[in-house]
Amino acid sequence: MNDIILSTQNGKPVASSRQIAESFGKEHKHVLRDIENLIGGESKIGLSSMFFKSEYISAQNKKLPEYLMNRDGFTLLAMGFTGKAALEWKLKYIAAFNEMEKKLSTRAASQLQDLSPELQYLIKLERQQNQQAKQLEQVNERLDFACEAFSLTAGPDWKKACQSAISSVAMKHGGDGDDFESVWNEIYDAMERRGFDLELRVSNAKARALKNGISPSDVRKITKMKIIEAGDKKLIAAFVDSVRELAAKAGTRVDRLDEVCQTSLFAAAAAQKNTTTSGKFVKEV
Repeated sequence: MNDIILSTQNGKPVASSRQIAESFGKEHKHVLRDIENLIGGESKIGLSSMFFKSEYISAQNKKLPEYLMNRDGFTLLAMGFTGKAALEWKLKYIAAFNEMEKKLSTRAASQLQDLSPELQYLIKLERQQNQQAKQLEQVNERLDFACEAFSLTAGPDWKKACQSAISSVAMKHGGDGDDFESVWNEIYDAMERRGFDLELRVSNAKARALKNGISPSDVRKITKMKIIEAGDKKLIAAFVDSVRELAAKAGTRVDRLDEVCQTSLFAAAAAQKNTTTSGKFVKEV
């Protein structure tokens, strides 16, 4: 077989394990075994998005198993194939993936241009929302990671450390009332980008308080910071993370805050790939 035939799965080009076995001169059962050995380590590296279990009808009219794999899956599998002939086939498959991806991209762009401006806008909006939802999921995973070992038994330490960091940043900008207000607004904006709408939380809390007979003077004391202090670990983690981010951008040392966070997984979470969060997400209330 000289031609490489790729199909599509979820809008992406995929190759079949049968074709790969034939190309590289291997028995299909051995290729299946290699793939299943790879998938066996999924808990650490997540291969479910690379390999897709499927079936085909054999010459004997029997249903038999096979796997479809995207570019990443093929690359991972082919790492173990060695020799000059194997290298040639790897290059052929890479070229086939490149060509198929180009065709799919061109086709999608052409189809989009044929639609009305209204439909084009709706499709673009849906893509943006999907991307934002994915970003929010990444942020939540990061916060979950941080929360796992963030000990709230430290009492007010996290709050004092954050206040100290905020004061340092504000003083660096001049230190007057407007500077402090600007710093606090930046932190709240950063939290909103992480999916926490504090304005809405304050509004809901005040409404509940009035409904429960709390005096208007006490209701007015419900602030964003009060909501954070009374929040769960994820909300507090988002606040601390936002303060650290702002201090880093301002070039301000936050040794005290770092000391508090070193006992948690904030340091480890910050070491993870920084997740860019832009636009408005679905709000968590």
